[in-house]
Amino acid sequence: MVTRINLKKWTHKQEENNNIVRSIWPKITFGNHQDTIESVIKHYFTHKQFDGVDKILQDWQSVTEVHAYHHQDETVAVTFVNKYGNDVEGSQFCWNYAQPKLALGHYSLVKECDWYQQQGCDYYYMCESTGPIDEYKSKYAGFEWYTGARWSNNIKRYIEQINTL
Repeated sequence: MVTRINLKKWTHKQEENNNIVRSIWPKITFGNHQDTIESVIKHYFTHKQFDGVDKILQDWQSVTEVHAYHHQDETVAVTFVNKYGNDVEGSQFCWNYAQPKLALGHYSLVKECDWYQQQGCDYYYMCESTGPIDEYKSKYAGFEWYTGARWSNNIKRYIEQINTL
């Protein structure tokens, strides 16, 4: 199920966490960061016990840019972002789970929505919802989901739908 944040309705502003630093790496710099990015990907897939790491390792360099999150001088998370005109897609988020209390999934989504709203983008598309684990997405201002016929902000119906997946 496809989900997005309508950045015109996005209102959440998060205070800075001085323990986390974000870098935005454009495609031209990927070669400088390849080993670091791929290390985060491998840690993430191992921790989550996901299949398909080889596909991600082959395909990640096709994205427009990478948001990298650093903690104590170590790159601990990355988001792969594609830009399509005035829309943005966070196509994959990976982190190493070394310090779960950092809540980097939430932190990164907030920072990216703040950033792209400031850049004048219209929508931030999130990874596809695959089940009840994705209920958290509905908690963000501007959340919308595609019903198969139209975009909706009916959160109750969204939760019913993801609970059937």
